[in-house]
Amino acid sequence: MRRITVEVVEIVRHMRGVFEAERDSGRTELLMLPVERTARAAGLSARTVVRIAEEGYAATRPLSGKRERRATKRRIPAAELARVREAVYKQYEEKSVPTLGSTLEYLKVASLVAGWSGNPSTYMWSRATLQRAMTDLGFKFTVGPNQYDVAREKTTIIAQRENFIKKMREYRAAGRTIYYTDETWANKNMTPSRTWTDRSLRARLNVSSGKGARIIVARVGSRDSGLVQDASLVFLGEKKTGDYHGEMNSDLWLKWLGDKVLDRIQGGVLVVDRAPYHMKLTAESRPASSKMRKS
Repeated sequence: MRRITVEVVEIVRHMRGVFEAERDSGRTELLMLPVERTARAAGLSARTVVRIAEEGYAATRPLSGKRERRATKRRIPAAELARVREAVYKQYEEKSVPTLGSTLEYLKVASLVAGWSGNPSTYMWSRATLQRAMTDLGFKFTVGPNQYDVAREKTTIIAQRENFIKKMREYRAAGRTIYYTDETWANKNMTPSRTWTDRSLRARLNVSSGKGARIIVARVGSRDSGLVQDASLVFLGEKKTGDYHGEMNSDLWLKWLGDKVLDRIQGGVLVVDRAPYHMKLTAESRPASSKMRKS
């Protein structure tokens, strides 16, 4: 069954109106001019009727009946796109934040400098064209990489990451349970930030003002067995604001592992993050000294 689109409905209504008008007037117009007669009945131009009648034209039309969106051909030479990318990178190297305006100015100055060396660029940039070029190059106006993103790409960090993945695969292949540990906090008067409310005072939790006391919680669990029972660390923090990591220390964390965790996960593998209190060197974890006494 053919799909009847809005455009088809409008054309059929127009044609019927033309034919009914001919019937009522008792005379037929443009009978010897089929193109003009078709154009008048369909409400189209004669040029459009001729184009539609051409062989193969129907195969180029969309089936949905929706207006066709033509792809914009941004005829920006590859050499100019390379200049844009280099302009953005150079601004970052000079410790300035690139914008469309600053990049346009950078391209103008770079073009003048290139002209002095006999290799000028005559391409005319506008803000709209530059924005399209930036998008084509893969740039987005969003939050950029921070110092942690940079650190993750260091050779030493990449090597550690690859070694970690390799070890985890070996442990899983050996059938060992992988346990993870982490810490979090909650204030006494903490409530959900979003609830069902009609903005009246009755549609709210009646809690005291202020954050209240802070509770620090540490747990251990695995994907296979969930949280380890009777292996939690819960205590009342002394601070109400700031980073909760300041409430933890290596002695407290190691004592918790020794008293409640390690005996309950025997044979498993415990994965921890690189919080400062997780990295304390003990007599067992301290690497052997590389210095050798002369005999």
